[in-house]
Amino acid sequence: MNTKLKGPEDFKANSGWLHKFKSRHEIRELQIQGESLSADSSSAENFKQIFQLFVEKEGYSQDSVYNADESGLNWKALPRKSLASCQEHAARGFKVSKERVTIMTCANAAGTHKLPLLLIGKSKKPRCFKNIKNHHKTGKVLLLLENAPTHPSAEVLNLIDPDYKVMFFPPNVTSLIQPMDQRVIEKFKRMYRKQMLRRLLLNEGTEESVVAFSKLLNLKHCCYMAADAWDNLTEENLRNAWKKLWVASMELEAEEEITDLNNLDDFVDLFNKIPGFNDCNYDDAVDWLATDVNDLGYQILDSDEIISSLQNEESDDSSSDESMSTPKGPTSAAFETGLEWFEKQAECCPAQFRVKVLDN
Repeated sequence: MNTKLKGPEDFKANSGWLHKFKSRHEIRELQIQGESLSADSSSAENFKQIFQLFVEKEGYSQDSVYNADESGLNWKALPRKSLASCQEHAARGFKVSKERVTIMTCANAAGTHKLPLLLIGKSKKPRCFKNIKNHHKTGKVLLLLENAPTHPSAEVLNLIDPDYKVMFFPPNVTSLIQPMDQRVIEKFKRMYRKQMLRRLLLNEGTEESVVAFSKLLNLKHCCYMAADAWDNLTEENLRNAWKKLWVASMELEAEEEITDLNNLDDFVDLFNKIPGFNDCNYDDAVDWLATDVNDLGYQILDSDEIISSLQNEESDDSSSDESMSTPKGPTSAAFETGLEWFEKQAECCPAQFRVKVLDN
């Protein structure tokens, strides 16, 4: 590794230096577990019983029990047969794009409260996340988390606030009983990709504009599309996701049919309306929607990938700062961004706001 990082030839690292190096760059040795292994039905059933007894004993209601789960999102990926994707593949020295972020969805069992999405990119302190408005739940809360190797222990988390209790699922039960994994994240990603196609439809209507769109798409656009996709999930979507875990939720209405999870006609129709997407069909929609289906939200990197991330760390931060720098004067894009932001604030009345904008 020292050679690859072009360090001094006589350099020798002791265990203490290595420990500090890993700590400084947040490098951990993780044992792969969870989704990569087969689902454990026995553990899932045992946990359901333990969970049921616990919530009854402690008096938790569906309003105060939450589940949070992370997943990776390939936020710039386009269908492989689209013109922009084909041109990217044909480019000299092409490498598969790894433009991904980690998103975390979190909502309560009643479906009445979903927290704003947590989104993590490559930059340590991206400017676009400054001054984010916090939303807190008061009172006694139970939070269920996946037993991922990147999470702190339950003992550590439970010391933070006495009103907040953290409980981990056992390994290898996520696909069976974890609520956010019961179509919630899947539908979120589909809605996100629909947002991408709809934005492409608002372009100038030429193949050149479609290619330019994919090149100019940035993390700020990703944040807006992700927020809109998350807003599109209903209380019923969230509430029905708990049926495999909590007996109390079985008393709810019959499971809502989420038709767009099985019907891809909407995507194919959008493909046919976008220049450069004419060769994309049903199979391409299936492949595109599955591009990050197995991304658990954390990455296991080999030595070469760790070295590459360290070498690019400084350039990533500086480019992020440059891209988010304040322009000398407000552009139309900046004004549109400001309108989008204000429209999402609690003090804004969307109907009156749109009328005033149109009048002006």
